[in-house]
Amino acid sequence: MLVYRAHAGAESVSTASINAAIAIMRKRVATLGIPSDIQRSGANEITVALPDAGNLAPGGEQVGKTAQLDFYDWEPNVIGPAGTPAPTEGTVTGGPNAGTAQFGLTEYQAVLRAAKRAAIIRSNDTTLDPGCTPAQIGGCRYGVWYLLDTKHEKVLRGPEESEHSFYEAGYTPPAGAVVTAVHVNPGTVLVQARPRENAAGKVINASPNSWYVLNDDPALTGSDLTNPQPAFEEGGKPDVTSGFTAHGKTAFEQVTKETAHRGMETQLPGVSKEEAVQHFAIVLDNQIITAPSIDFTKYPEGIDASTGSQISGGFTISSARNLANELRSGALPINLVLVSHSRVPAG
Repeated sequence: MLVYRAHAGAESVSTASINAAIAIMRKRVATLGIPSDIQRSGANEITVALPDAGNLAPGGEQVGKTAQLDFYDWEPNVIGPAGTPAPTEGTVTGGPNAGTAQFGLTEYQAVLRAAKRAAIIRSNDTTLDPGCTPAQIGGCRYGVWYLLDTKHEKVLRGPEESEHSFYEAGYTPPAGAVVTAVHVNPGTVLVQARPRENAAGKVINASPNSWYVLNDDPALTGSDLTNPQPAFEEGGKPDVTSGFTAHGKTAFEQVTKETAHRGMETQLPGVSKEEAVQHFAIVLDNQIITAPSIDFTKYPEGIDASTGSQISGGFTISSARNLANELRSGALPINLVLVSHSRVPAG
């Protein structure tokens, strides 16, 4: 039995949001051929009864993942110390993590940098209503909150949609912590570097303390993809392929064209092609999957989207299948936190 608590920046979550989340969760489990019973429990909770939660992703969390996929044009959106784009902050390296931003900030440093930026209101998930204000009246979600330990320079909790969410379920900060709540305005998001891999491509650190501050303006999202499927890239490594909606096709071709043109403009005398190439990042639930470069000599006008997309980046067969499943079912409209996990015997 899995019990999730929903958060939407309000004292209670709307019935419509809960029902939409339940419908998506049922679709995810159905594709795995596992019988389930998914129901609302109380105002803000959803229970998921499965014969064996271990048949899903580790701990069964796959069913409750937000699964928000975003494509960012990297260099114009990675934010430096001055609160403005700083392309060199997004340094990429070769080796087993080629195409992945490596030299980020600690999460604590990233929160402090993000908190300095003014609000930028867009119709994405950092604010639920264009008219929202920091007062968050009437359940309005306006940016996110982090709880910091300034003495040890650590992030204790977050992101949360409201300050009071930190202390739900009787949370107590660790002894000796000097605690402060920090608000990050809408229009700015923190993203984590992709999992670290060794030379053989095996993940050795799934959650590195390496973060980037981004201008939260994705070029396209998972809803712009069609028919995601697990597949294999050249060389036999698992990946996920998909097509594009009409809007997604246009957006993908436009962002890769802009990225390629920026690379050509950057290759001034004395600048090598490797130094000039520009990137876009694919981010799943605020963690980078991959940050591929656009070869502007091969694709001077961007990449033709008619053959769809190929998302790769350290997948196993199981994780590629899970991502395809999550993308097919769609992103959850609310954030869910797994608050209880108990095994229910089959039969």
